[in-house]
Amino acid sequence: MIFVLFQKLVFLGAIGVLLENVFTGLWSLYRRHWKLTTSSYLYMWPIYGVAGLFLDAIRQSLDWPFWLRAFIYVPLIYGVEALSGVLISRLTARLQQWFGGSGGGVVIWEYEKSRWSPMGLVNFGYLPFWFALALGFDWIAAAVQKVAVFVGTQV
Repeated sequence: MIFVLFQKLVFLGAIGVLLENVFTGLWSLYRRHWKLTTSSYLYMWPIYGVAGLFLDAIRQSLDWPFWLRAFIYVPLIYGVEALSGVLISRLTARLQQWFGGSGGGVVIWEYEKSRWSPMGLVNFGYLPFWFALALGFDWIAAAVQKVAVFVGTQV
């Protein structure tokens, strides 16, 4: 059981980082930056993995249509994003205090300070994109479910 959850965490985290890189690459294209530069953070792998596990638990426990579950997924996604932003900010501030270096005490993702980004923790301007991902999450989770195997049984 634990091994299957760990596999899901790794797979869902990897899919999240991959999708983030595709999104930021397309954003580069939109801005006509022809290198199609992408960006992510190593912190994002476990964040996407944990968020995916929460969404998967909802998927398995609510027998609702996928489009209705998407309305539950989006606030959860924003909640995980805000909470992880606060935790990473505090962790990096502490690490910088102890060991020096730079970049501590800030939210790692770089949202512009605007009315769409309260405290720089989340960006509500991305709501349509998060909703589109939430609509497709059940398909992603079902694919991950097929590859997460523990002694021949699925969880």
